[in-house]
Amino acid sequence: MENMKLVFMGSSPFGIPALEALIRSKHEVATIYTQPSKRAGRGLNIQSSPMHQIAESNNKIIRTPYNLSSEAEKSFLEKIQPDIGIVVSYGMLIPDHILSIPKYGFLNVHPSLLPRWRGAAPIQRSLINGDKITGISIIKLDTGLDTGDICSSLEVAIDSKDDFQSLSSKLSNIGTKMILDSIDDIINKNISYRVQSEENISYAEKIDKSDTKISFENSATDIINLIRGLSPNPGAWFTYNDGGNSFRVKILSAEIMPNNGPSGELLDDQLLIACGEKSIKPSLLQREGKKIMSIDDFLRGIKMNKGVILNKE
Repeated sequence: MENMKLVFMGSSPFGIPALEALIRSKHEVATIYTQPSKRAGRGLNIQSSPMHQIAESNNKIIRTPYNLSSEAEKSFLEKIQPDIGIVVSYGMLIPDHILSIPKYGFLNVHPSLLPRWRGAAPIQRSLINGDKITGISIIKLDTGLDTGDICSSLEVAIDSKDDFQSLSSKLSNIGTKMILDSIDDIINKNISYRVQSEENISYAEKIDKSDTKISFENSATDIINLIRGLSPNPGAWFTYNDGGNSFRVKILSAEIMPNNGPSGELLDDQLLIACGEKSIKPSLLQREGKKIMSIDDFLRGIKMNKGVILNKE
């Protein structure tokens, strides 16, 4: 069976299994593109992407351009003469003059059933929206935003206990197998593509800071979905202010309870929170600047008083 010379492009942890599998495979990963290192965290230290670290540990050529529009990147890839490009959560649009360089173009692992949830945050948006089904689509990239023709797709059920972390892991592993199979299909001349439907198109916009604050006027179901979609990072949060203490808390896991009351009110001293419909009981929390704790450990360290309205300035 023919071996492929690959160019890999990825930046987030979602792409780690695919990159590691491709490095282990019979194919040659000629170079790895990832986003430039940037300052992050409380200390604003320079942090490189997971792909950068994997590339270094495997002695791979690393490219970290701020965009792919330069002639330098075009010339570099033309000299490599890759057979195929693989893109997994790269975070940059790839211009046409780059897409046309590999012999078989670029394939992308996208974690949704396209055309639903095109865009930057398909896993988060599927959970926040309360979807029961998601999946993986392997597409041939074009210059649009996740508009390319589909060569394979697979439905994946979303478990009621799934959060962003668990669903990402599940889809990442499935996508890894699918992209390896798609490369084999190209080699065996067994690849075929279908145009995406023009119906039921939706866009998964990048998660903004304003999306992460919990609005307790919403139903308990909607709030639980928000918590799942943002757990563990960036996390859905509320503010507590009883006139003496004021701080921010992320809820990373919670369950729906039947109790009702004014939206955002603490219905007991054990952090039962009234929502627009029903209530929620957190089980995992993280106070700002602290580690993740169970509800029992959290309440041992701080008293949260019945009757306080959360998010009240």
